[in-house]
Amino acid sequence: MRPLLMLPGLGATGRLHAGLRCRLPAIIAADWPDDPGWNTVSELAAVCIQRFALRPGDAVGGSSFGGMVAAEITRRLPGSPLFL
Repeated sequence: MRPLLMLPGLGATGRLHAGLRCRLPAIIAADWPDDPGWNTVSELAAVCIQRFALRPGDAVGGSSFGGMVAAEITRRLPGSPLFL
């Protein structure tokens, strides 16, 4: 089973979702990519897909801005569930 990638809100870190691991150990509480090569939500989604090696069907979620990026990721990856 592939893990669930959770993206934090803008300005937050993966620590935002780290507490969920006690109930759902397959969660990846991600930090934002250090790569400054993005200017739009769509470009950031592409960076995240590459950085986290996401593929169609992988579960993605996020809080606040992370949810917006997660929604864009699932738009690019057919069959990927979205958790907000």
